[in-house]
Amino acid sequence: MNIKSIFIKINGTVQGVGFRPFVFRLATSFKITGKVWNTEQGVSILAQGTDEILTSFVEQLKTSGPPLSSIKEITVESDISDYNYSDFSIVKSTGGGKPQVDITRDTAPCSHCISELNNPADRRYHHPFINCTDCGPRFTIIKSLPYDRKETTMAEFALCKECSEEFTDPSNRRFHAQPVCCNKCGPVLSLHDVDGKQIDSGNTVAEAIKLLADNAIIAIKGLGGFHLACRADSDKALNLLRSRKGREEKPFALMVKDSFIAEKYTIISDKEKKLLESCERPVVILQKRDAVENILSPLIAPGINTLGIMLPSTPLHYLLLDTDKYDILVMTSANYTSEPLCSENEDAMIRLHTIADAYLVHNRRIHIRIDDSIVRVIDNSPVIIRRARGYAPSPVPADTSVEGIIGLGGIMKSTVAVGRGESCYVSHYLGDASSIPVLNNYEQVLRHTMDILGVKPRVYAHDLHPGALTANLADKGVPVIKVQHHHAHAVACMGENHLKGKTICVVYDGLGMGTDGTIWGGEILLADRKSFERIGYCKPVPMPGGDAATLFPGRMALGALFNDYRQYSDTVCGWMDESERRAVISILESGIPLPYTSSMGRLFDACAAILDINRKQTYEGQPAIELESIVSKKEFASYDIQVDFDISGRGIINGPKILFYVLMDLINNIDPALIAARFHNTIVANTVSIVTQLAEKYDINSVCLCGGCFQNKVLFENCVSELKKKELHLYSHHLLSSGDECISYGQVLIAKENINVSCYTG
Repeated sequence: MNIKSIFIKINGTVQGVGFRPFVFRLATSFKITGKVWNTEQGVSILAQGTDEILTSFVEQLKTSGPPLSSIKEITVESDISDYNYSDFSIVKSTGGGKPQVDITRDTAPCSHCISELNNPADRRYHHPFINCTDCGPRFTIIKSLPYDRKETTMAEFALCKECSEEFTDPSNRRFHAQPVCCNKCGPVLSLHDVDGKQIDSGNTVAEAIKLLADNAIIAIKGLGGFHLACRADSDKALNLLRSRKGREEKPFALMVKDSFIAEKYTIISDKEKKLLESCERPVVILQKRDAVENILSPLIAPGINTLGIMLPSTPLHYLLLDTDKYDILVMTSANYTSEPLCSENEDAMIRLHTIADAYLVHNRRIHIRIDDSIVRVIDNSPVIIRRARGYAPSPVPADTSVEGIIGLGGIMKSTVAVGRGESCYVSHYLGDASSIPVLNNYEQVLRHTMDILGVKPRVYAHDLHPGALTANLADKGVPVIKVQHHHAHAVACMGENHLKGKTICVVYDGLGMGTDGTIWGGEILLADRKSFERIGYCKPVPMPGGDAATLFPGRMALGALFNDYRQYSDTVCGWMDESERRAVISILESGIPLPYTSSMGRLFDACAAILDINRKQTYEGQPAIELESIVSKKEFASYDIQVDFDISGRGIINGPKILFYVLMDLINNIDPALIAARFHNTIVANTVSIVTQLAEKYDINSVCLCGGCFQNKVLFENCVSELKKKELHLYSHHLLSSGDECISYGQVLIAKENINVSCYTG
């Protein structure tokens, strides 16, 4: 029998996911001898056996890995060294080089762990930190790679005899599960009152359940930070939470034990159920059932027809929902608006002192804070609204080396991105970069990502807007490239879909600085990864009061109609206070230079104001979300408005004219649900008309739909349906959010193509 040796190198998501024990068991089943170990490049294997057995072994490595693993590259080399192994073993990790492994994401408890959690005969019965190689904390506790316990926040918890035996037993499900622990040796829960004093109780979880049942608001420490929890069926608790948190109307996320309970409150498709039950455990946006507000508090998600529901992401959450006192809880991020998520006990007890009635904490430190992900099924596919826990920081393809290129993101709902090799590591959602605490969190995440990946910055890219505070994160002496906001949106979508050539990109969002000094947001670009041409746009309209027009959409409506339809100024938004109306009209008539915007998002805001659906924006996207919620599914008509083309041949969507038709319908007492549908249908018809004509003009049939407005289910699905009829190839986001979270990724790809350009402006 001819025995040979091969050396196998694997990189990708292969650490912290049980890959070495998988290799051990596979090799043992094939009677292969040799060894496997972690390196900073991934996993290495030295295997000895016959040609036939080694070939089968390699094929099984490629196709049968652990559920959380993902192989990016596998190389096999013959090894002529004279080894003589008697068995197969897992050996100590090696280090000292440049890390090339992917950072492993956090996941919810697996079915095996949940079974043990609920089994009174199991030694981990009701253990709030139960985990194994297939589940549990990863990214939030990793300090550096390779991924070993000593490099995590679990290092301070010494393993007991039983856990140590499991950890070193290759046949055990917890073999080399770095966060492994039990009630004897793991982190400990404690419950504290509003002043931080520990509440002594024989059963901490039972006491917390009792408090929740009695309408208390509890700050609960989870995987990546704190949640604020309370009963979802209590107006009293919801009123207190909104008042204390200063959150006027923004929807709260909910948590239930399983999808069967979720179906009690919402309508769930098979794909939505699969998302709910996935190991990522995102908040899934679901359609409310009729009369659900007779069961749940209407204060959860006022003014909209959806609920955001998630299943438990930690064992502790399962324990808190194992009661007959309630079956659904509000589970919202524990922070004030424009502040980072609370992640440590002392910090939470200080910052949440005026919100929470009690604190349910533990002593496992969170190294990197991370919020919940939000996902919605649109056009029968999952669309990421917010990419965070469970999804980040999985890499996104770059199709070329972007080593050392750093994207600093935009201004609103942003992220940072680090290029390494042919991959881009886009951070989780970090929030609005508008305050020092948030910027400090940006910097921590950026430095941690660069350090853990072993990347040194070669060039930084940031938003063109002069007010982009993230630009301050760039290291002195490293070249900086400014990237136009909507070009970054377009290229991010192109990058996800491996598009490199000229592509027509429809970018509809809120606000972004244009290359002409005006504020863009309703753009059709002819773009590649290096540059773009603006070939279509929404007709620019004034923003009376500047940023105030964003917060008060009635002002946006008056501004949008003023130039062409000023005779109706006294009719628009009849609900508006007359003194405010006169002040806005006075600004418009004064001749004072005003900012103009082509924003599609602001057009939706204006429509919502005209229909008296929204008078004040208390959270980003609120007017558009509420407008979408009332759209009649039975109305297919649109306004008879043809698109225009300017002298340069650029298509123009006439937003003011569309709003005028909306106003006329309202004056004629047409049902607002029908008007909202006609408004959406007209935007779709105009978009399709411009794109179709431009596609023919430029002989291009690839079209990207990107920007935050395409998180609108009605807009996106109708655009897709109508554009497909024109036999165009459509592309959209499937790895990242279409909102500003993808900006940093687009910046990295654009900077790569402009790295030798002294002044890129698009």
